[in-house]
Amino acid sequence: MSEKIIPVNLSQQFKSDYQRYALYVTYDRIMTDIKDGFKPVQRRLLYTMLEEGATTHTIKTATIAGAAMRYHGHGDQSLAGSVKPMVNWFESYLPVCAKQGSFGNIQGDPMAAPRYNEVRLSDFALEYIVGDMREASDSVNWVDNYDHTRKEPEYLSSALPMAMINGSFGIGVGKKAEIPCHNTNEVIDAILTLMDNPKANIVLIPDTCQHCEIFDDANWAEISKTGFGFFTVRGIIETVQDYSNENFKHRPAVIIHSIPDGIFLDTIINQVNMLVAKKKIIQIDSEFDESKGDNLEYVYILKSGTDPEYIKNVLYQNTSIQSTQRINFEMLNGLDLIRPSYRDYLLFFIEHRKKVKYRLFVNRLQQINTKLHEKEAFIKLMESGKIDQVIAKIRSYRKDNTKDSNELIEYIIKMIDVTDLQAKYIINANLGNLTPAYLKKLKEERAQLYQMRDQYFMLTTDDNAITEYIRQELLTIKQKYGCPRHSKLIHMSSAKDFIPTGPMYVAITEKGFIAKVPAGSKFNSIKNDVIKQIIEIDNADHLIIFDGAGKVFKLLVNKLPFDARTDLRFIFKTFSGNCVKVFSEDLLKKMRNKDKTSVRYHIVSITRSGFIKKMELDEFTTIPSSGLLYAKLDKGDYIQDLNIAFSNCSILVFNNKRVMTIPVNSISTMKRAARGNKTLKSGNLDGMIILNAKHAPYLICVTKMGKLNKVAFNSIPGVDKEKKEFSLIRLSKDDTIQNILCADDSQTLTIRCFNAGELQFPVKGITIGSSVSGGDKVLNLKNDQIIYSQIN
Repeated sequence: MSEKIIPVNLSQQFKSDYQRYALYVTYDRIMTDIKDGFKPVQRRLLYTMLEEGATTHTIKTATIAGAAMRYHGHGDQSLAGSVKPMVNWFESYLPVCAKQGSFGNIQGDPMAAPRYNEVRLSDFALEYIVGDMREASDSVNWVDNYDHTRKEPEYLSSALPMAMINGSFGIGVGKKAEIPCHNTNEVIDAILTLMDNPKANIVLIPDTCQHCEIFDDANWAEISKTGFGFFTVRGIIETVQDYSNENFKHRPAVIIHSIPDGIFLDTIINQVNMLVAKKKIIQIDSEFDESKGDNLEYVYILKSGTDPEYIKNVLYQNTSIQSTQRINFEMLNGLDLIRPSYRDYLLFFIEHRKKVKYRLFVNRLQQINTKLHEKEAFIKLMESGKIDQVIAKIRSYRKDNTKDSNELIEYIIKMIDVTDLQAKYIINANLGNLTPAYLKKLKEERAQLYQMRDQYFMLTTDDNAITEYIRQELLTIKQKYGCPRHSKLIHMSSAKDFIPTGPMYVAITEKGFIAKVPAGSKFNSIKNDVIKQIIEIDNADHLIIFDGAGKVFKLLVNKLPFDARTDLRFIFKTFSGNCVKVFSEDLLKKMRNKDKTSVRYHIVSITRSGFIKKMELDEFTTIPSSGLLYAKLDKGDYIQDLNIAFSNCSILVFNNKRVMTIPVNSISTMKRAARGNKTLKSGNLDGMIILNAKHAPYLICVTKMGKLNKVAFNSIPGVDKEKKEFSLIRLSKDDTIQNILCADDSQTLTIRCFNAGELQFPVKGITIGSSVSGGDKVLNLKNDQIIYSQIN
């Protein structure tokens, strides 16, 4: 035979082949069938278990997988792997297989080799998945297997809509079916409702195999109507303030008790390890698994002083223990890929179940009629008065095998008026049982069969009767296999609820770096840099950051890693690198609310060259991600200081030699783009403080040569005169003012030096001087320098 080469276009051939592959994957691998709710591989495995006798005892998984290859043309490893989710309680809401051996666990360990474990049909599956077809194969349709050597069921005789109860997940070419599990009782109740009222509005909410929490913010009615949507689910995390065991005493801890469907504990553990490595969590001390049987209990021991509620929220936000899941209720109806509403799917189930039951009842009716036909034959024989002649004739024929049995059949038909089939029953019967006592039993059995025949005749002719039968069957299933919801619905009022809350310390450095640690913790040493400001703020709050170039930025605290310096120029591209002041957004909101009273608050800023202005807090209600311009600056000028001041108070501005008090009410209120008004004429400005004589009666002047001068606020000449420059200390020739601070005797002055480190001075112990005093020398700064000073 000569070879014939047919030229084809490569791209067209690829397209054609890929389309065929895509159709094969969709229809023969990934999609569940609307009739029984199973994928092809699941259906074939269940049927193989029935065929191989894995009903009351387990059989090696390898045996089942090998036998199932007669129907499913794939490798035995993939078939054995498909058994795993059908046996585990944490992967199937209502497992259809029972196991012996290891099929993996909730931690994520793989199943043992198929030759080591065994499987069988679960009691539920035996009775309500394959029960009807096991009794009557005609109750379902049968099709050829892939090589046309055997017959397999087109669908199983499922008594429940298994696609909805156990869910389904499959990825194919351009297709992704995602059907979550639902509560058995709720699904059955929905079916019963539709039996009474097919137009009823059905709304069902997914449930989980483990006890989890589902947010109720999804539009469940729309999801149930369209078969598509999203919902958020999270596992249960217990927080413990006082956890103790043989290794730990009275320590805070978080304990993971459950995880969403499709997630394994190993995944969560790996994600937490990544958070620790990236320093997004630094409070975990140790971890161990206390799980027993089906009860998950994975413990994270926290460092003393840690807020376990914060760690719980961090885990929810950054790991798969809280995840958003998609619902795509796609399945196959014959060759059609459909996405029905929940109501349409359940209505289809009801009608399909009626068909399966009708075929089962017809089969039972045929069997009853056959038995009745047999009973009638024996009763006729025993009541005919000719039983002895007939028995004698049958025995003579049994002794002589050469005689034609048709003559015997004709003889019995003529003797007692029966059919040829009834004559055969009599010929093959045990003649010793044909006694008067047996006649009574036969009549009782015939009466029972008549009752059963009437019952099944009604079930095959009356639609209401078959509906009622299915109703009672569903109620029985609900009683035997139903359960309350596993997942609890919880309400999430706003997006902020998704962000871990808890008090934090945030530090800003001189070089424009930012760092975060839990409140109460200390910052690691910062080489070649110094901390400029530390603020206590909630992790879910925003930082309002003012830079020296006249721009303000907004940053969510939660976005900062723990105990790691981050350059603000990497976060904000237009950040100047000089951070002037940081506030919490919550503080600004509280100040705005107080504006509604007699006390008003303003943002007051001063520039290095001496310009001052105040701005309304409303100017900072909306800050874009790129930042907001809040000051117009001359070339070479920059913002030196900035603070929040209230009306009727005064501020004090100072440079290295002189100071000036300015009432806030006298400062012009300007827009963000304004430059401001000039203050001190003698040189540049070094700082600004808010004066509050009632709560802080002293001013403490710190000089760069290490002197302290504590002056009573009310004793300063000229302090009450508007915009009048005056001195706060008598400075030596080479000394200058490093800082001026408000304080009372209950507070402490903290001075940090490069070499000496952090030094503290109780305000009460500092000598009270006057505005002409030279101050007390408290530091020897011959080879050292003050970094900063502050009141605590």
